[in-house]
Amino acid sequence: MSRGRTLYKINRAFSYLTSFLLFLTILGSFVVGIATVTIGNTDFKASYFTSPATINTLVKELDENMTDLCEEEDIPKEVFINTTGYNFISSIQRTVIDDTVTTEPTNFSYTSTIIGDYKKALTTYDEKNGIERSNEETDRIVQEAVDIFNKTCSIQNNQNLSSWANVVNSKLLPMIFAILIIVSLMLGSAISRLFGGRKLKYNFIAMSFTSAGGIMILIPLISIFSGIMGRINLTNIDAYNEAIKQCVNSMFVVFIIFGALLAGIGAALFAWTYKYYRFRLLESDTEAEIKRNLVD
Repeated sequence: MSRGRTLYKINRAFSYLTSFLLFLTILGSFVVGIATVTIGNTDFKASYFTSPATINTLVKELDENMTDLCEEEDIPKEVFINTTGYNFISSIQRTVIDDTVTTEPTNFSYTSTIIGDYKKALTTYDEKNGIERSNEETDRIVQEAVDIFNKTCSIQNNQNLSSWANVVNSKLLPMIFAILIIVSLMLGSAISRLFGGRKLKYNFIAMSFTSAGGIMILIPLISIFSGIMGRINLTNIDAYNEAIKQCVNSMFVVFIIFGALLAGIGAALFAWTYKYYRFRLLESDTEAEIKRNLVD
């Protein structure tokens, strides 16, 4: 085997390896970048945790959970439900979102505001209806009601969620994103230098873009249509699990959009390279035909 042939094979193998590494860095940079500005962004998550669907579900669950206590004590559920209804539950969602990144979430059972509001509402109801109740009994009922509210609206036992959320909220992600972008540029430059002025280098770059785009389209589509996120419960509350699912699915939609863009860039590079070499081949055939005619 000639030395030139050996060098050619080495260069080609190195090209495929560099192209594969470029694919990984492009994919990684887009995944990290999109995750940072979506599920790693508090405002993005808040739009799902404070959505009417999420709040209405929590209000409905609170109403259902209050049933046994209120029937046992002969108290209308509205005494407590109206006190911590839609607006109040909506107002605490920022606290809930902050709780997604800690293993010690807020325990509303000890929140003085809720305890005070419930006690005031129950005392007012008793006074209007001529019901006499001892302070000890009032405090007991109020505490049970607050415990029910806490069970309904507070994220507890969320080690899985906090571990996941701490990753996507990590301050290291922007740094990782920047590093991946720099490495991608270096790998692209390496491919360019390897082929010099030859346009074949664009085929290898195109492979990286197309492969990264394809993965960014395929995996989210599988996740969305298989409903796998619906079977993963990161909290103890269905309403929050649904909010997280919608949040992640929205991120997947962004993945698909940018994946299509990357695949489109790759396809355009493939088409341009094919057109260029086809033109060169036709040009070469034309020159050969002219030379044969001249000889004849």
